Amino acid sequence: MRIRIHRPSDPESLRASDSPLEIDREILSQGIVWGELFGTEQPVELEIGCGKGLFLTRAAAAHPEVNWFGIDHSSAHLRRAIDRALKARLSNALFSKARAEDLLGGWIPEGSLRAVHILYPDPWPKKRHHKRRLLGLERGTETMRHLSRVIQPGGWLSVATDHSGYAEVIGPVCDASPDFERSESIYSQTVLTDPEEPLTEFERKYRLEGRPRHLFTWRRR
Repeated sequence: MRIRIHRPSDPESLRASDSPLEIDREILSQGIVWGELFGTEQPVELEIGCGKGLFLTRAAAAHPEVNWFGIDHSSAHLRRAIDRALKARLSNALFSKARAEDLLGGWIPEGSLRAVHILYPDPWPKKRHHKRRLLGLERGTETMRHLSRVIQPGGWLSVATDHSGYAEVIGPVCDASPDFERSESIYSQTVLTDPEEPLTEFERKYRLEGRPRHLFTWRRR
Protein backbone atom coordinates (compact mmCIF):
# COMPACT_ATOMS: atom_id res chain seq x y z
CA MET A 1 0.00 0.00 0.00
CA ARG A 2 1.39 3.39 -0.94
CA ILE A 3 2.00 5.88 1.85
CA ARG A 4 0.57 9.26 0.96
CA ILE A 5 2.70 12.12 2.17
CA HIS A 6 1.26 15.43 3.34
CA ARG A 7 4.13 17.85 3.39
CA PRO A 8 2.44 20.81 5.13
CA SER A 9 1.27 18.74 8.15
CA ASP A 10 4.24 16.40 8.46
CA PRO A 11 7.29 18.05 6.88
CA GLU A 12 9.87 16.20 8.96
CA SER A 13 8.81 12.86 7.48
CA LEU A 14 10.22 13.98 4.13
CA ARG A 15 13.72 14.79 5.29
CA ALA A 16 16.72 12.71 4.33
CA SER A 17 19.00 14.98 6.36
CA ASP A 18 18.88 18.32 8.14
CA SER A 19 18.12 19.99 4.82
CA PRO A 20 14.53 21.04 4.14
CA LEU A 21 15.08 20.39 0.42
CA GLU A 22 16.42 16.82 0.43
CA ILE A 23 13.83 14.05 0.17
CA ASP A 24 14.55 10.62 1.63
CA ARG A 25 14.72 7.97 -1.09
CA GLU A 26 12.67 5.66 1.14
CA ILE A 27 9.81 8.15 0.88
CA LEU A 28 10.17 8.17 -2.89
CA SER A 29 10.13 4.38 -3.01
CA GLN A 30 6.60 4.38 -1.58
CA GLY A 31 5.36 5.99 -4.79
CA ILE A 32 5.77 9.66 -5.69
CA VAL A 33 2.90 12.13 -5.47
CA TRP A 34 4.44 15.31 -6.85
CA GLY A 35 1.82 17.69 -5.50
CA GLU A 36 2.35 16.38 -1.99
CA LEU A 37 6.13 16.54 -2.19
CA PHE A 38 6.16 20.14 -3.40
CA GLY A 39 2.95 21.33 -1.78
CA THR A 40 1.82 22.77 -5.12
CA GLU A 41 0.27 21.37 -8.27
CA GLN A 42 2.63 22.54 -11.01
CA PRO A 43 4.40 20.89 -13.97
CA VAL A 44 7.44 18.89 -12.88
CA GLU A 45 10.83 18.59 -14.58
CA LEU A 46 13.50 16.10 -13.49
CA GLU A 47 17.26 16.45 -13.78
CA ILE A 48 19.12 13.15 -13.63
CA GLY A 49 22.62 13.74 -12.29
CA CYS A 50 22.07 17.30 -11.11
CA GLY A 51 25.64 17.59 -9.80
CA LYS A 52 26.22 20.85 -7.96
CA GLY A 53 22.89 22.23 -9.10
CA LEU A 54 23.91 24.99 -11.52
CA PHE A 55 21.33 24.10 -14.18
CA LEU A 56 18.48 23.18 -11.85
CA THR A 57 18.72 26.20 -9.56
CA ARG A 58 18.99 28.64 -12.46
CA ALA A 59 16.05 27.00 -14.21
CA ALA A 60 13.98 26.97 -11.01
CA ALA A 61 14.67 30.65 -10.42
CA ALA A 62 13.74 31.51 -14.02
CA HIS A 63 10.59 29.36 -13.95
CA PRO A 64 8.81 29.50 -10.57
CA GLU A 65 5.70 28.11 -12.28
CA VAL A 66 7.49 24.75 -12.63
CA ASN A 67 8.58 22.33 -9.89
CA TRP A 68 12.15 21.04 -10.32
CA PHE A 69 13.47 17.77 -8.90
CA GLY A 70 17.15 16.84 -9.01
CA ILE A 71 18.81 13.52 -8.21
CA ASP A 72 22.47 12.61 -7.90
CA HIS A 73 24.50 9.75 -6.42
CA SER A 74 27.10 12.07 -4.85
CA SER A 75 26.28 13.37 -1.37
CA ALA A 76 28.92 16.10 -1.73
CA HIS A 77 27.42 17.35 -4.98
CA LEU A 78 23.91 17.29 -3.56
CA ARG A 79 24.99 19.41 -0.60
CA ARG A 80 26.36 22.01 -3.00
CA ALA A 81 23.17 21.92 -5.08
CA ILE A 82 20.96 22.28 -2.01
CA ASP A 83 23.10 25.16 -0.70
CA ARG A 84 22.61 26.91 -4.03
CA ALA A 85 18.84 26.46 -3.86
CA LEU A 86 18.68 27.65 -0.26
CA LYS A 87 20.74 30.76 -1.00
CA ALA A 88 18.42 31.53 -3.91
CA ARG A 89 15.40 31.05 -1.60
CA LEU A 90 13.81 28.65 -4.04
CA SER A 91 10.48 27.10 -3.06
CA ASN A 92 10.13 25.01 -6.24
CA ALA A 93 13.29 22.86 -6.07
CA LEU A 94 13.81 19.54 -4.29
CA PHE A 95 16.61 16.97 -4.34
CA SER A 96 17.31 13.35 -3.47
CA LYS A 97 20.21 10.93 -3.43
CA ALA A 98 18.48 8.36 -5.59
CA ARG A 99 19.16 6.18 -8.62
CA ALA A 100 17.66 7.00 -12.00
CA GLU A 101 16.80 3.32 -12.52
CA ASP A 102 14.59 3.29 -9.44
CA LEU A 103 12.73 6.52 -10.18
CA LEU A 104 12.18 5.82 -13.86
CA GLY A 105 11.47 2.14 -13.33
CA GLY A 106 8.46 2.57 -11.08
CA TRP A 107 8.61 5.29 -8.44
CA ILE A 108 7.58 8.14 -10.77
CA PRO A 109 3.92 8.10 -11.86
CA GLU A 110 3.20 7.51 -15.52
CA GLY A 111 3.13 10.63 -17.67
CA SER A 112 3.79 12.95 -14.72
CA LEU A 113 6.88 14.79 -16.01
CA ARG A 114 6.96 17.70 -18.43
CA ALA A 115 10.66 17.14 -19.15
CA VAL A 116 13.72 15.12 -18.18
CA HIS A 117 17.23 16.58 -18.41
CA ILE A 118 20.32 14.36 -18.62
CA LEU A 119 23.17 16.86 -18.84
CA TYR A 120 26.75 15.62 -19.03
CA PRO A 121 26.18 12.10 -17.71
CA ASP A 122 29.23 10.00 -16.87
CA PRO A 123 30.48 8.84 -20.31
CA TRP A 124 32.27 5.79 -18.85
CA PRO A 125 34.98 6.24 -21.51
CA LYS A 126 36.72 2.89 -21.01
CA LYS A 127 35.26 0.23 -23.28
CA ARG A 128 34.81 -2.27 -20.47
CA HIS A 129 32.60 0.30 -18.68
CA HIS A 130 30.35 1.16 -21.63
CA LYS A 131 27.67 -1.13 -20.24
CA ARG A 132 27.14 1.40 -17.43
CA ARG A 133 26.13 4.22 -19.77
CA LEU A 134 22.55 5.29 -19.08
CA LEU A 135 21.98 5.97 -22.78
CA GLY A 136 24.51 3.49 -24.15
CA LEU A 137 24.01 0.48 -26.38
CA GLU A 138 23.48 -1.92 -23.45
CA ARG A 139 21.11 0.13 -21.30
CA GLY A 140 19.78 2.79 -23.63
CA THR A 141 16.74 0.93 -24.97
CA GLU A 142 15.48 0.19 -21.48
CA THR A 143 16.16 3.76 -20.34
CA MET A 144 14.19 5.16 -23.28
CA ARG A 145 11.31 2.81 -22.51
CA HIS A 146 11.22 4.09 -18.94
CA LEU A 147 11.46 7.71 -20.12
CA SER A 148 8.53 7.22 -22.48
CA ARG A 149 6.51 6.01 -19.50
CA VAL A 150 7.17 9.00 -17.23
CA ILE A 151 7.29 11.88 -19.76
CA GLN A 152 3.88 13.16 -20.78
CA PRO A 153 2.95 13.33 -24.48
CA GLY A 154 4.36 16.56 -25.87
CA GLY A 155 7.03 16.62 -23.15
CA TRP A 156 10.79 16.77 -23.64
CA LEU A 157 14.00 14.84 -23.20
CA SER A 158 17.08 17.07 -23.10
CA VAL A 159 20.57 15.55 -23.29
CA ALA A 160 24.06 17.06 -23.37
CA THR A 161 27.55 15.55 -23.43
CA ASP A 162 31.11 16.68 -24.06
CA HIS A 163 32.22 13.18 -25.08
CA SER A 164 32.08 12.81 -28.88
CA GLY A 165 32.16 9.02 -28.74
CA TYR A 166 29.22 8.93 -26.38
CA ALA A 167 27.36 11.50 -28.50
CA GLU A 168 27.66 9.19 -31.50
CA VAL A 169 25.88 6.50 -29.47
CA ILE A 170 23.26 8.68 -27.76
CA GLY A 171 21.80 9.98 -31.02
CA PRO A 172 20.96 6.62 -32.63
CA VAL A 173 19.85 5.02 -29.35
CA CYS A 174 17.35 7.77 -28.61
CA ASP A 175 16.27 8.10 -32.25
CA ALA A 176 15.39 4.40 -32.23
CA SER A 177 12.62 4.91 -29.68
CA PRO A 178 9.23 5.00 -31.46
CA ASP A 179 7.86 7.22 -28.67
CA PHE A 180 10.23 10.15 -29.31
CA GLU A 181 11.07 12.40 -32.25
CA ARG A 182 14.18 14.53 -32.60
CA SER A 183 13.60 18.27 -32.24
CA GLU A 184 15.65 21.08 -33.73
CA SER A 185 15.12 23.29 -30.69
CA ILE A 186 17.45 22.76 -27.73
CA TYR A 187 15.00 22.60 -24.85
CA SER A 188 17.57 22.80 -22.05
CA GLN A 189 18.84 26.11 -23.42
CA THR A 190 15.33 27.40 -24.09
CA VAL A 191 14.58 26.90 -20.39
CA LEU A 192 17.51 29.12 -19.41
CA THR A 193 17.11 31.53 -22.36
CA ASP A 194 20.86 32.20 -22.64
CA PRO A 195 22.53 29.77 -25.07
CA GLU A 196 25.99 31.12 -24.25
CA GLU A 197 25.90 30.17 -20.58
CA PRO A 198 27.33 26.80 -19.51
CA LEU A 199 24.52 24.42 -18.58
CA THR A 200 26.42 22.75 -15.73
CA GLU A 201 29.58 23.01 -13.64
CA PHE A 202 31.03 20.19 -15.76
CA GLU A 203 30.48 22.19 -18.93
CA ARG A 204 32.07 25.25 -17.37
CA LYS A 205 35.18 23.15 -16.66
CA TYR A 206 35.19 21.43 -20.05
CA ARG A 207 34.98 24.70 -21.98
CA LEU A 208 38.31 25.72 -20.51
CA GLU A 209 39.73 22.48 -21.87
CA GLY A 210 38.30 23.19 -25.33
CA ARG A 211 35.97 20.21 -25.41
CA PRO A 212 32.99 20.26 -27.80
CA ARG A 213 29.40 20.50 -26.61
CA HIS A 214 26.83 18.07 -28.04
CA LEU A 215 23.20 18.99 -27.33
CA PHE A 216 20.13 16.91 -28.16
CA THR A 217 16.41 17.28 -27.69
CA TRP A 218 13.63 14.78 -28.26
CA ARG A 219 9.91 15.41 -27.97
CA ARG A 220 7.58 12.75 -26.58
CA ARG A 221 5.06 11.78 -29.26
